[in-house]
Amino acid sequence: MSILFEYSNLWIALVAILAFLAAFILYRKDRIVGHFTTPVKWLLGILRFLTLFLLGLLLLKPLVRTVETESEQPIVVIAQDDSQSLVMGKDSDFVKTAYLEKLRSLEQALSENYEVHTFRYGNTIREGLDSIDFDQKTTDFSKLQDALFTRYSHRNLGAVIVGSDGLYNKGQSPLYNAKKLNAPFYTIALGDTVEKKDLKILDVAHNRLAYLGNLFPLEISVEAKKVGNEAAKVTVERNGSILFSGKFNPANDGNRKIFPVQLEAKSTGLQRYTVKISRLNDEITYDNNRKDIFIDVLDSRQKILILASSPHPDVAALKSAIESNKNYEVYSKLVQEFKGKADDYSLVVLHQLPGSNGQQNQTVQSFIDAKVPALFITGAQTNFNNFNKLNLGYKLEGFTGNINDINAYVAKGFSEFQVSEDQKEMFTYFPPLQVPFGEFESSPGISQLLYQRVGNIQTDIPLLSFNKQGQHPVGVLAGEGIWRWRMVEYLNSDSHGNFNQFMSKIVQYLASKDDKRQFRVTAQTNLLENQAIIFKAEVYNASYESVSGADINMIIKDSEGIEYPFVFSSDGANYRLDAGKLPVNNYNWEAKVTVGGRIFVERGEFSIAPVQLEALNLKADHQMLNLLAVQNGGELVYPDQVTSLVQAIENNADVVTLSYEKKSLLDLIELKWFLFIFLILLGAEWMIRKFLGAY
Repeated sequence: MSILFEYSNLWIALVAILAFLAAFILYRKDRIVGHFTTPVKWLLGILRFLTLFLLGLLLLKPLVRTVETESEQPIVVIAQDDSQSLVMGKDSDFVKTAYLEKLRSLEQALSENYEVHTFRYGNTIREGLDSIDFDQKTTDFSKLQDALFTRYSHRNLGAVIVGSDGLYNKGQSPLYNAKKLNAPFYTIALGDTVEKKDLKILDVAHNRLAYLGNLFPLEISVEAKKVGNEAAKVTVERNGSILFSGKFNPANDGNRKIFPVQLEAKSTGLQRYTVKISRLNDEITYDNNRKDIFIDVLDSRQKILILASSPHPDVAALKSAIESNKNYEVYSKLVQEFKGKADDYSLVVLHQLPGSNGQQNQTVQSFIDAKVPALFITGAQTNFNNFNKLNLGYKLEGFTGNINDINAYVAKGFSEFQVSEDQKEMFTYFPPLQVPFGEFESSPGISQLLYQRVGNIQTDIPLLSFNKQGQHPVGVLAGEGIWRWRMVEYLNSDSHGNFNQFMSKIVQYLASKDDKRQFRVTAQTNLLENQAIIFKAEVYNASYESVSGADINMIIKDSEGIEYPFVFSSDGANYRLDAGKLPVNNYNWEAKVTVGGRIFVERGEFSIAPVQLEALNLKADHQMLNLLAVQNGGELVYPDQVTSLVQAIENNADVVTLSYEKKSLLDLIELKWFLFIFLILLGAEWMIRKFLGAY
C-alpha cells in the first residue's frame, strides 16, 4: 500500500510546519496547561500536531493505492454432443448408460482440483449433463466454440473436453475456430467409423410453390452403402396414394441415383408428399428411408396482358422478363385480336396505345373502366390526343412525329419500391430509347423513377413515372426500345437478371392490390420441426387507425383435428404470438378479434417438416476429432479411456492456477482505519487534558 498526493511534497512540508507551529504556540502560551509538567506538554503537543497534520493532509486529496493478489483455478469445460446421430447406431444403449456414467465420474474427479463447467450441444447450447437425451436435430460445433469463446475469452480456460462422433451438419468446421479459445482440446471418440449397411434418401429438391393444374418437378437423390446387389423401390405418396414409383439397383445404378419426377398439382393449399425408399434387412437405421416435403399449391398465377398496336421486339422482351417471375402468367396480343375480358387480368401493358383506331381504343378504354392497373409505353404510333384525354397525370403536347434518342438516369428519392445498386448501374450503359418529341407536362404528386438524359445533360423531364388513377396505379414509360436494354445487359453480364428483376418490381408494384382489411395475420407457411411458429397481427378501426389492446384468439388445428388454442400478446398496437414448436404435420389456423362490435376472422395454413440431417451420415469422423485434439495441444481418447483424461490434464504444464494483481485507488478519507486514528488522537488529547484538570 502507498499514498499518492495530487500536490507536490512542498505542500506536505508546509502543512507539517503549520501544524507544528499551531501545536507549539498552543502549549507554549496556553495558561490553562501551565501547571502541566514538560513531558505532558510535549505529549499533548505531539498529539495536537499529529491531529492537525492529518487534517491538513486531507485537504491535499491524498489517494491510497492498494495491490491485492487473487488466484483463479483452471476452468475445465466438458461438452457432450447431444444430437440424434449418437444413438442411431448399434451402440446406442452403451452411449445412453455406461458412457454417460463414465462422463459424470470424470466430472466429479476433475472437480477436486479444477473449476468444471459442463454443457450439451447440438442445434442449441445448454448447461449440465443431467438432462442429456440425444434429441437435438442438428449438430453445430462452431456454435459451441463461439459460446465458449464468449464466456471464457478473459478467463483461465485450462482445457476443453468434447464427447462427439465428429459429425456436424451446420456451421463451420470445428478445426477453423478452435485456435481462438487458446486451450487444449481433449476429444472422446464416439460412434463407429466402419461403414454400415444403409439405404437412404439424401435429398428431395423441389419448389416451394406450385400452381393448380400445372406440373411441378421433384428431384430425388438416393444413396446405398454396403447393400450388395439388393434392389430397392423409391415411391412418392400423397394421402396413401402412390404417385410415382421407381427402382434403384446399386449393382447397376451405382451407389447413388437421381430420380427426376413430374407431379400434377391437383388440390390447392399446403400439400404433403412423402418420399420413401424401401427398407432392407439389417440397415443401421430406417430414419433416413423416408422424407416428407410440403408444397403450397396456389389457385392461379396473376395474369398479365401485353396489348400492342403492332408487332414489336419490346413485346417479346417484356414477356420474357415478366415470365421470369413464376408468380406471373403472361399473355401477349395485338389489340385488334383481343376478345377477352378486361377484369380477367391483374395488369395490362399497353404498347404504343391508344392509337387512332376508334374500335381498338374502345378496348383500351375497357381496361380503364374496369380499373385494371396499366403500364403505358408510348412511341411513334401513340395517338397523343387520345392519350392526353385519359388524364393519367402525364401529357405530351405538340407531337409532330419526331423521335429523339434519349437515355435514362434514376431519380433520387424514389421510394415506391427498392431499386438495387446493380439495377441503377445498368442505366449508365443502357442504349437510348426512342422518345416522341414535344412539350411534356406532368401533374404534381407523380412519382418519378427515371428521368430523361440527353448526352451528359440530366433533365427533369420524366421518362418512367407512376401515378394513381382513382384507386389503381398507372405507369408511363415515355419511349420504346427496351428490347435493346435487355440485349445490352446480357452482353455486359451474360445474364438478363437485373433487367428481369427491374421489370418484375414494376409489375409487382402496379399489380399489387391495396390491403384494406381491418384485421391481418402474417406467418410463415413452411417451417422445420425445430423452429418456433411466430404469428404477427395488425388491427384497425373503420377509419383505418391502429387499435391497441384488442383480444385476439387463435385456434391451430392439425390434420387429425387436434386443436391448440392460443391468445396473442400485445405491446400497444403490436400483436405477437409465439406458438412454440409443433410436431410434423399440416396445420390450419383461425384467428378472431372484435372491433367496434364486429367480429373479424382470418384463416391460413402452415406445414411443419421434419429435420433429418442427423440420419444422412452415420459414419463417425474420428480423424477430424484427432486433428482437433492434436492441433490444439490435447489428445483423443476412446470411451473406455475417459478416466485417463484426469491424469492427462494434470500433466499438462499449461493448465495451471493463475495469479492476478488487483490494483485500486481510494481516497484516504474512505479508509476506516484512518478515521479511527484521527478519533484516537483527538480523544487521547482530550482525555489527558480532562484528567489533569484542563478543558
